[in-house]
Amino acid sequence: MANGAASARWAPRQLALWSFSGLIVVSLAGAVVSELPLLAAIPVGVLAGYHFLRSFSLPFWLLLFSIPFSTEVSLPGGLGTDLPSEPLMWVIFGLSIVFLARHGASLSAAPLRHRITLLLIIHLAWIAFSSLHSQAEIVSLKYLLAKLWYVVAFFGLGVWCLNEKAAFKRFFWLIFSGLSLTVVVVLIRQAMMGFAFDGINTVMGPFYRNKVMYACLIVMFLPFVWYALRWYAPGTRWRWVLNAGVVLFLTGIYFSYTRAAMGGVLIAIVSTFMIRWKMTRYVILAALLTTGVLLTWLSTQYTYLKFAPNYERTVYHEKFDNLLAATYKLEDISTMERAYRWVAGAYMVADRPLLGFGPGTFYFFYRSYTVLSFQTYVSDNPEKSGVHNAYLMIATEQGLPGLLVYLALIVVVLLVGENTWHRLGPGWRRDMVMAALLSLIIMHALQIMNDLAETVKAGSLFFLCTAIIVNMSLYVSSKNQKESETLPPEEPAP
Repeated sequence: MANGAASARWAPRQLALWSFSGLIVVSLAGAVVSELPLLAAIPVGVLAGYHFLRSFSLPFWLLLFSIPFSTEVSLPGGLGTDLPSEPLMWVIFGLSIVFLARHGASLSAAPLRHRITLLLIIHLAWIAFSSLHSQAEIVSLKYLLAKLWYVVAFFGLGVWCLNEKAAFKRFFWLIFSGLSLTVVVVLIRQAMMGFAFDGINTVMGPFYRNKVMYACLIVMFLPFVWYALRWYAPGTRWRWVLNAGVVLFLTGIYFSYTRAAMGGVLIAIVSTFMIRWKMTRYVILAALLTTGVLLTWLSTQYTYLKFAPNYERTVYHEKFDNLLAATYKLEDISTMERAYRWVAGAYMVADRPLLGFGPGTFYFFYRSYTVLSFQTYVSDNPEKSGVHNAYLMIATEQGLPGLLVYLALIVVVLLVGENTWHRLGPGWRRDMVMAALLSLIIMHALQIMNDLAETVKAGSLFFLCTAIIVNMSLYVSSKNQKESETLPPEEPAP
């Protein structure tokens, strides 16, 4: 009887073993015959998928560690991906569907009902709707799919995994260790070339597309390093490690020669007091009013044409101090190339204000809307980069309704985060909310001059920080509800 039970248990294992062995043989044979080496990796993917199903959070932690190392790779047919991060997102997206099918009914619906989650869903829904009316449907469909697995991988699993102090420490150390290693590599390469400004972009590969992405990721993660210092007592080993990390990151930002990242450090300092003094809503209102007045002034009687650059004098500068001087004189080529695309983007919005040209399509349509007086030496755009302003990019591609939804998401996240910080008592939860808020504020400020949300390095932190704020907001609400339930009933008035 015992032998029969053992045989019954062994039968499925034996079948799985023989099936996996057969898969290895077929994959190797297919790789040899087709001369496609990637086919030989199929058994590895199946084995990884099995372990991921047994430990659903494992691919999430691997994904976090991969963020600083992710490399942009061009694929046949004009496609591109980030390795190894994007394949991990695909795995997480697929496993999430399986997980929800099996356990969805038993999960708490509170995160799904949160106002931030609802706005994020509306944001995705509008992307899908504008994709249906895109001027390049295939491009927009690819954009929508990429956005979906970004949200699931970083926001969805962020809400699922980042809820305890041990998980926050793992999140922090995984990104911190990888990011620190890449900064050390870049600084060593810079030292070998004398920290020359004109060669800064040549030392970024393969980890970063350029110095802007490198510096922006550092400055966005810096608030987490600063508040993680409170986890460890002064004089302890890990406190020394984090102190060294702060110095390392500030050094990396300085020698990146990136004006936006340097300004990001100051923005973080000022924003700390803004949050403490509950000034966020007033600053947001002032920023929106200022932007509205500025745009109205520039568009009145073609005032913007007065800022057109001198084509012969707007050139690339080989020294950082010359770059700063050129910025002030509107002769910096990177700044004026942005103006060239901003003007084109404004005309695109005027042409299709409701639905835009379709998510991910700016590059394919902007040239016919450019104004030649703003043209620079790099206007041929060999990198196929975007408008270099995330808000204008959304307006051109998703229309003004898409921009309004995105702005509403930003405002609600910041206001909920500020409110949550004030409702939490001193401790690690409060520190993580502040770090997440500062990281988001830095990113939103940097996005005035860059397209960061669409990159794996900055976009990942955007969704992770949003997930942190949702989790902590739910924690505060749950805690307050439990406290109100335990209070003794009020006695009736005499």
